[in-house]
Amino acid sequence: MTKVISYIALVFAGLRLLVALVNFLYDAFRRRQVVEEEEFISVLIPARNEEANIGNLLDKLRLQDYKNMEIIVLDDNSDDATASVVSEKAGSDERVRLVFNDELPGGWSGKNYACYRLSAEARGKYFLYLDADISISGDIISEILDYMKKLKLAMVSVFPKQLMHSTGERLTVPCMNWILLSLLPLPMVRLSKKPSLAAANGQFIMFDALVYAELRPHEMVKKSLVEDIEMMRRIKKLKPDKSRRRSLKNRYRTAVLTGDRRISCRMYRDYKDAVHGFSKNVLHFFGNSIAWTLIFLFLCGPVIVFLFLHSLAFGLMFIAAGVLNRLFISLTSRQNALYNIFLGPVQQLYLYYIVYKAVRIKFSGTYTWKGRKIKT
Repeated sequence: MTKVISYIALVFAGLRLLVALVNFLYDAFRRRQVVEEEEFISVLIPARNEEANIGNLLDKLRLQDYKNMEIIVLDDNSDDATASVVSEKAGSDERVRLVFNDELPGGWSGKNYACYRLSAEARGKYFLYLDADISISGDIISEILDYMKKLKLAMVSVFPKQLMHSTGERLTVPCMNWILLSLLPLPMVRLSKKPSLAAANGQFIMFDALVYAELRPHEMVKKSLVEDIEMMRRIKKLKPDKSRRRSLKNRYRTAVLTGDRRISCRMYRDYKDAVHGFSKNVLHFFGNSIAWTLIFLFLCGPVIVFLFLHSLAFGLMFIAAGVLNRLFISLTSRQNALYNIFLGPVQQLYLYYIVYKAVRIKFSGTYTWKGRKIKT
């Protein structure tokens, strides 16, 4: 039994290392170009209690190389000065417009309804959804639009570089990249039709506006707490109408990119916020299955006992694969590799706790986010 478990664990570690290497090479050698023709883009920002962040994002958008855009901010029933900050910025940039949300209807999560309302206000040929707490620079919008047009994508998402300033953040935030970039080969998000090969980050998602109008993806997943991943998975299942099938090869193409220095975000300010935030979505990396989540955690940690019981060589190879895995993932994510390697065992312990919280949320049926109680 020990021998069988040891072989399974070592093969799994090798496969995860291979995926991490593929993602590193894919990011390192991806061709980057800037769009030649500036299509009109609607930049859509849902904002609830974001007075500390929204001004910075609007300033960064103003400095973007890409100019042919409208910027619509939806104040999602904030009880802080979000609307005042946006109104002040709109006074110095005519592209900025502030709209207000309705009361949240039944059956919707707050962010999904806010994004749906924003789409009704938008006039662009492409919709770019941004979270209010990100920061962007350079020609990131131009490049992503070019990438989207040339590959005829219906949807593309970018995982920002995550900024971490506290020990609590360094022990929790890297866990999500560690899961994603060791299980999902990013090129396959675009090349494969399988919905399981999908991931997205709601902090930066661009849609073809015609596809968005046709599918209404935020309405499609209106109850979901993990709308970004759900939208991409559902879109990958669908087939375009006959007039679009030739160019899209009978499917909607999607893609995901990661680790670009020109888009960054400090998602959480401390350990407590990070645990609360990640417990909302960690199970969705495993198809919302508790069983698959626990199997993954076992094969990445406690199984080391079986490996060393089988042989010293197996145990050392498992450790070496784990170190290289964290190295490639850190480089791809633009994170500090030394931190992630030396803090790796502790990060893994915190991941177990995040999963424990996620399981409790799943069985409790409720989750509180930004002052709203949501059914899970």
